[in-house]
Amino acid sequence: MNTNKILLGIAIALVIYLGVSSFGFFTSIKGSGNVIRETRNLETFHALEAGGEFYITVKQGTPQQVIVESDDNILPIIITKVQHGELKISTEKASIDATKMNITIVVTNINEFDISGASTIKTIGYIKSAKMEIECSGASEANMQLDCESLDIDFSGASEGVILGNTSELEIEASGASHINCERLIANNVSADASGASSISLSARKYIRIDASGASKVNYISNGATVEIESSGASNVTKKK
Repeated sequence: MNTNKILLGIAIALVIYLGVSSFGFFTSIKGSGNVIRETRNLETFHALEAGGEFYITVKQGTPQQVIVESDDNILPIIITKVQHGELKISTEKASIDATKMNITIVVTNINEFDISGASTIKTIGYIKSAKMEIECSGASEANMQLDCESLDIDFSGASEGVILGNTSELEIEASGASHINCERLIANNVSADASGASSISLSARKYIRIDASGASKVNYISNGATVEIESSGASNVTKKK
């Protein structure tokens, strides 16, 4: 009996401790309104991972720079760290009401983007790389200009994006309620998989393979390319002129 009481007491104390410990994490922090900029000195990176609600602009160039712009009381809790060549951007608090959380990045070489939450990423000019991987999830948004040999795009959740530029090999996967527009991305060969309520718009010059399922939609411009289509469910595949 005494043992049970002791165990119950420990359990209650643990629950209270965890509740108090997590309270600070979930407390909302409102920005002061005094927006300042800070340049972060970081190790060299070639990949980017960002969650939360950031507005990120990326430009290819030298020297490498990462500039963070936000309220003076928010800036210290915006985390920018490099691990294994990947720049990770996040916040220490879950709920932040900031005036803005802008990240400006100048990077020499980059070949991987992983954007989640409600973050937005935009490129300034073209980003060039032999191979590029882009993954967007949550309610994220991407507007990018790319010049690469091969490109792998994976959108999920309610993410959306417009990708333009040049590539030889393109693989696109869209799921959930995501939307990808690659009509102005000049590609030779394209492989596209759409599921859920997602949509894809694409263009290719040589070969197109489309697999659509669920209630997904795929619009394509063939430009004389060979086209293979497999559709199921309530999906819709349409050729655009």
